[in-house]
Amino acid sequence: MYDVTKIIFALKGKRGDHRAFRLAENLCMNLILSLRDFFWVKREGKGPTEFTETLNRITVVTLAIIIKTRGIADAEHLLYLQTMLEQIMGASQHTWSEKTLRYFPPVLRDALIGRMDKRGLAIQAWQQAETTVINQCKQLLSPPADPTYVMTYISHSFPQHRHYLCAGAWILMQGHPENINSGNLARVLREFSPEEVTANIYTMVDVLLHHIQLELQHGHSLQDLLLKACANLAFFVWTHELLPLDILLLALIDRDDDPHALRIVMKYNTT
Repeated sequence: MYDVTKIIFALKGKRGDHRAFRLAENLCMNLILSLRDFFWVKREGKGPTEFTETLNRITVVTLAIIIKTRGIADAEHLLYLQTMLEQIMGASQHTWSEKTLRYFPPVLRDALIGRMDKRGLAIQAWQQAETTVINQCKQLLSPPADPTYVMTYISHSFPQHRHYLCAGAWILMQGHPENINSGNLARVLREFSPEEVTANIYTMVDVLLHHIQLELQHGHSLQDLLLKACANLAFFVWTHELLPLDILLLALIDRDDDPHALRIVMKYNTT
């Protein structure tokens, strides 16, 4: 696992072809999920892990399963646990909902329950950036958009706005993926690093769930909103292979605090 994470660390900031990175990340995900005994995330004890955001999340869940099913037999492991969590969470923005933490072993739940939930702040940041992001996305992603605008967007847009690219595309689709210039979107995503794409996925999921709540308040049918969500997901994952399916599904499953996240997962897997 250490060797694979070294490969991931070297690739996660590189732009261009993301296939090698996703293969290495997927291999590491499978390795972590296959662990049955207490493990160490770093050979050295200082600083955050070299994992990706997704691997950090999966590591905590795997750790919860191991402790709950097998316990912690070694006192040294118990002493290391707090350091290990600091190493993992030092490189992660994620918080687990109370609904999920109820199933975590007490020693892990107590260490994580005080972690600040930043989802509300993330939505506030989106609302502040939304007008600018949507205007940029209209120039970049409208069907007749000039392909040369791709490099203009990459060169002149702010990182905090690029963070919302997929969220902006989602809003513009309105359940009709043909509203989006998939060629320009693919070109921009290729210029992002793999971790920038991953961050876009997690942000898009937060925004789409917030958007569904707003649409429901305006009287729209939940069934129609879920169908539109599945159509948009199919565009991103299957039609144009813009985003990795496993990360998208994990991002939705992680949002079990939202009543519609798992419905989207189940409906998407049956359509």
